[in-house]
Amino acid sequence: MTSMVSLVSPAMVGVPTALVPGLTFLMVGQIVMDRSRGDAMVAVLGIMTSRILWS
Repeated sequence: MTSMVSLVSPAMVGVPTALVPGLTFLMVGQIVMDRSRGDAMVAVLGIMTSRILWS
């Protein structure tokens, strides 16, 4: 039973966290609405590059 609790408790935190849009999602959405799709693609490319370099 203890191993089941140790598996379920991270999932209870991780799943809602994954479902909530983050700041980058909101930023890209704002760029799409205010500017153009190309500008949003550049923002996504920058986000992906920074995450790859950070990891």
